Amino acid sequence: MSEDTPPLEKVIELRLPSKLGYERVAMDTASSLARRMGFPEEKVESLKTAISEAVTNAIEHGNQQDAGVKVVVLLTARATS
Repeated sequence: MSEDTPPLEKVIELRLPSKLGYERVAMDTASSLARRMGFPEEKVESLKTAISEAVTNAIEHGNQQDAGVKVVVLLTARATS
């Protein structure tokens, strides 16, 4: 890839209601993407935990479980050289 060519990147954007239980959608999506990218299972499990904790914190503490307020999760997959 030359310096002028942007890196290949795919972005998945999730907009989830601030309601407990929706953290599983983010967790399942992230783990599915990681597996497709060939992550080792240990890393997939770590990613699932991190995503679940982050989204749960956003729902509970950031948005006070107001289902009308969305939690936005961006999953970005970049090609490595």
